[in-house]
Amino acid sequence: MEEIKIGITGSRYKRSITEFHNKNLHVIFLGFHGLHNFGTANVSVHHGDCTGVDEYCHDLAIKYGMYTVAYPPKNKAYRAFTLNNEIKGEREYLERNKDIVNEVDLLLAVSATENATGRSGTWSTIRYANKINKPVYVILPSGKSIYNKEVSNLSETYKNILGVT
Repeated sequence: MEEIKIGITGSRYKRSITEFHNKNLHVIFLGFHGLHNFGTANVSVHHGDCTGVDEYCHDLAIKYGMYTVAYPPKNKAYRAFTLNNEIKGEREYLERNKDIVNEVDLLLAVSATENATGRSGTWSTIRYANKINKPVYVILPSGKSIYNKEVSNLSETYKNILGVT
């Protein structure tokens, strides 16, 4: 059985999750749920345990019966304290984001902005994933999706779920 590890990055503000983010995330999680449910893959969702996108995706993972792994921040100001199957040690925000990227097969980024910005944990994480050639799928607020050049290395399973050719 294939093991699929999905990393999550995005804004800590729930209000930044648009209707388009919501629809795309439900379709993606439903696709991975199908693989999980039919016994073709074990799916785990790795997130930073903050409010906003991390918490939202954690809740989707739980809804769809996926294994969850939290990488909590040392600074508890925005921590969601979600209940997970596994919790890693607390680390600084950017360091734990790198830990997530290093651990997963695919980074799913939910951007609060249409364009890359310099002072954004989400975009910093995307840049790091690109630097180490990790597949990245970014959902923009407009509903458009972008993926890095390494998407060609994704298995057919991922490509079908993400609608990538």
